Amino acid sequence: MNWQLAWRNIWRNPRRTTVILLAVIIGVWSMVFLGALNRGTVDGMVRNAIATLTGHLQIHQKGYREDPSIENSIDTPEKVETVLSSLLPAGASWTARIRVNAVASNARHYSGVTLVGIEPES
Repeated sequence: MNWQLAWRNIWRNPRRTTVILLAVIIGVWSMVFLGALNRGTVDGMVRNAIATLTGHLQIHQKGYREDPSIENSIDTPEKVETVLSSLLPAGASWTARIRVNAVASNARHYSGVTLVGIEPES
């Protein structure tokens, strides 16, 4: 009996019911769309960051993360290269990388930049 009374009360004013239903439908679909858009954007940013700069794996000298200066670079990269060559599967790509902060300037302007150097052959 209560469901029947509730159903009749909802459709007593059909214009109001239609407007409320449309508002709820638009709101729910907007949230679904924006959630999917946000998830896609974050996923794209992560993939772009991995593909362009950091990679899936990084090996640093102990203490480099606390003080990322050029003085804290790996002393003997040859040892790391031999270990990587023996551990990684065939077809895996890796290269040595150096990353330092610098200043780029011209006659009027200057700006801080990060220089990234890799070995393109590897």
